Amino acid sequence: VGMTAPTLSAMRGASFKDKLAVLEATTPDGSIPNEPGALKPRYDDLKKSLCVDALVAGCPDAFVDFYYLCTSGDGVGDDNLTADEMERALINPDDYEEFEEVPMDKMPFVKDALVAAESALRGDASGGPNDDPAVAVQDAYGALAEYFLGTDDRAKAAYFYDKCVAAAVAARRPELEMAACARVGKTHEAA
Repeated sequence: VGMTAPTLSAMRGASFKDKLAVLEATTPDGSIPNEPGALKPRYDDLKKSLCVDALVAGCPDAFVDFYYLCTSGDGVGDDNLTADEMERALINPDDYEEFEEVPMDKMPFVKDALVAAESALRGDASGGPNDDPAVAVQDAYGALAEYFLGTDDRAKAAYFYDKCVAAAVAARRPELEMAACARVGKTHEAA
């Protein structure tokens, strides 16, 4: 009787590296299938596991943001319309905007940053070098904004910089608010 690799949902709490090793071990010859939707079950297992991790951490807002960032449709990219579907729906292909989704290898970073921001918003001490919750929120949301700027997704970057502004206002920290507003402005200006 052969041993089977555990499912990602059974590995709740395991590191992303361990989960990725399971994905690679269950893919024959280490190759990734090229047919559309071939990785959907594995991708969905990873999304589900990370979503549950955010909830277990007590961060429902992080869960919601993570879910929407990683599931534009079903989260695989195969939810974009084909040329035939656009024609039937009378959609001009030049006006159609394809879904942008977070790649599998970046999902843990996104989830961790969202959880860190929400935990800091509640005032939970990080135990790290920066125990100031207001600054920790700015750092977490700022890291997400920088990531999305790096992917050339200015709308998502501006969204997270806006969250920086809202958190700074709520914390009554004008110096953080001023810096966050400047980053929002620069992001919109660059668009």
